[in-house]
Amino acid sequence: PTGFTWFIMGGNHDHSFMKKGGHNIINAIAAQRDDIVACGFDSADIEIMENVHLRMWHPKGGVPYSLSYRVQKGIEQIAMEELINVSEGAKAKPTIKFVAAGHLHTQFQGTFGDILGFQSGTFEGRTDYLKRLGLVPAIGGWTFRAWVDKENFMVHYTPLFWRFRDIPDDYKKYNHSFHD
Repeated sequence: PTGFTWFIMGGNHDHSFMKKGGHNIINAIAAQRDDIVACGFDSADIEIMENVHLRMWHPKGGVPYSLSYRVQKGIEQIAMEELINVSEGAKAKPTIKFVAAGHLHTQFQGTFGDILGFQSGTFEGRTDYLKRLGLVPAIGGWTFRAWVDKENFMVHYTPLFWRFRDIPDDYKKYNHSFHD
């Protein structure tokens, strides 16, 4: 869809292809349209309202014992980072209110203090690798509506995870080329 700005971040596979083959698929996609911004591979802060930021984050590692663990630990570190920025005068107050974590192909959402964190899900179906690990991906993505007050405190939010069915071997039917 058009009519707004897309911010895209690559994952570990995109990054490894770039390192091994020299092709940055994230930059190639962003070059196709003026409304797409490439945000690298690890972490990016996007200002979604004045003094309200979304942290896009691609953590490292496998699926932990609990769905919430990776987001909880990540937000713990982000909160410390925000505190340091405020105490050193780099920011007047914390601005990261949302954390979108990728990589794990799972979906989860929860609030931790004044930060809403979520595992973003995936649009990749269950691969042989995931089957060997005994994992079932959460196929889909989130939309959120959130309300913040004058002090940028999130007073309300409504999450919605849009689920899709797995299409077995869908990658075998896809034309993997760019067309102008």
